[in-house]
This record gives sequence, C-alpha cells and structure tokens, in this order.
Amino acid sequence: MRLDQYESRFKRAAKSVFEYAPVPFETVLLVTDAEGQDAEAELERARAFLQPLGSTEGVRWVALRGDQYHTSHELVALVSQHKPDLLITHRSLKEADKDPIYSLGTYLDVLTQVAPVPVLVLPSGSLPQALKRVMVVTDHITGDSRLINYGAALLGEGGDLFLTHIEDEGTFERYLGVISKLPSLDTETARRDILEQLLKEPREFMESVQKALAVPGAPQVEVEPIVRLGRSVRDYRELVEARQVDLLVFNTKDSAQLAMHGMAYSLAVELKRVPLLLL
Repeated sequence: MRLDQYESRFKRAAKSVFEYAPVPFETVLLVTDAEGQDAEAELERARAFLQPLGSTEGVRWVALRGDQYHTSHELVALVSQHKPDLLITHRSLKEADKDPIYSLGTYLDVLTQVAPVPVLVLPSGSLPQALKRVMVVTDHITGDSRLINYGAALLGEGGDLFLTHIEDEGTFERYLGVISKLPSLDTETARRDILEQLLKEPREFMESVQKALAVPGAPQVEVEPIVRLGRSVRDYRELVEARQVDLLVFNTKDSAQLAMHGMAYSLAVELKRVPLLLL
C-alpha cells in the first residue's frame, strides 16, 4: 500500500463527534422600539414563545424600551451593562420602513456583529403558541456543536430538531469543471468519490448528535438529519416551508469581516416570517 493511500484511509477513519453541553441562561434581554405597556406585552409574547426557557425559575427577563436609547452606540452600551445570555429583538428597530426588502435595519445589523451573545429575531405578527420545530442550518455542520446545543436548549421536550447540511451545487460543479480539464484525473470517478465523502462526513456527525441527545439529562427531542447537494438559500427556504419550522438557527459572525457573511445575510433578509436565532 502506498503511503498516500494509507494516509487517506487514516483520515477517512477520523470522525468529528458532537459534544453535548447545556446552555446556561440567566438573563434574557428584549430590545424593542416599543415603550411602556407595549414593551412589556412584547416581552411576555417572547416568554410564551420560548416556553421551556420562559417557565424556568432563575431566569431574569428584562425589556429595553425604545425611549432608553437613541443611537446604536447607546444601545450597544446598554446591552453590555445588562450582560444578557440571550438578546431578543425584531427587524427594523426605530426604522420608518418596518418591512424593508434588502435590509435588517441599522440597529439590528450592528447588534448581530457586536453583541457577544446570540440574537433572536422575532417577526412581526403572531408567533406559534409553542416552539416545537427548530432547524439548524449550515453548509458545514460537521463539528459545529454550539449551533446544535442552542437549538436543542430552546426546543421543548418532544420537539423536532432538523439538522441540515446543504453542499453548494454551484461550487461543486465549478471544481468538477476544473477536474474535467485534467487528463490525469477521471472526472466521473472524482464526481462520485468527492460527493460521497462530502455528504458522508455530515451524516456521520449527525448520527453522533442523535446518540448524544438520546441519553438521560440531554434534551429529549427528535433529531432528523437532512444532507443533500443543492442551492443553499433556495433549498433552505423550501425546507422551512415543508417542515413548518418555528425557529431557524445559524451562524452570522465572520472572523474575516465585520459584516454578516453572505449566505447568512441572504437567509436573514429573505426569511422574514420565521423567527431567527443568529449566533
């Protein structure tokens, strides 16, 4: 056996495994542009939606009203003072246009990048009576235990946790196009073997999630793996509708830039009627 064959087999045998860890919630902060009783009503609406968390003793729920801040700098300073474990807000804070097509609004754009805690974005209008269907979305779910731990923590007992990994078809075909121009590589073999490995790794990681969440002490939820080749934003939108998802969980921070990275921003802007947990 050649050295590179041995090395390939060794690497194929190495697997990333999900690590379950309870998510502590001590302070939940609602940021709203409502004032007075309207702000308190919005806070109660959020507590009812997050029923497992809302009924937990020891969790402090605080509303930050619209008359308490007037600039994004003031808002960031107030959020830092409260030190929340979860920040809840809505789109278009203090914006004249409450239903923008291409933006989340200035305040929310700042919060998603500056706040060191997850941001839960609630849509306008009614919310589901209980949070029963959570979807974790990513194009690289393998090894991302944090996303799944947050999704499971907010989901009620017996709820459905959808784990999705969509390998981008456009990127895959672009690399296959390059391979097809290399006479030393067989294109069809490369297509089969590369795709098989790309989808095998997330499936194995999701199997480790199912095992970890089946033990006593972990959230007792139903885990459904979804792994496929596709067009990310379009496929996620279709999956959300087909599964009647109550909450989407995905990463938004990019270590290489200040702005939210591409796919995350597209999802956040397009899926306006679905609550989003942005990590």
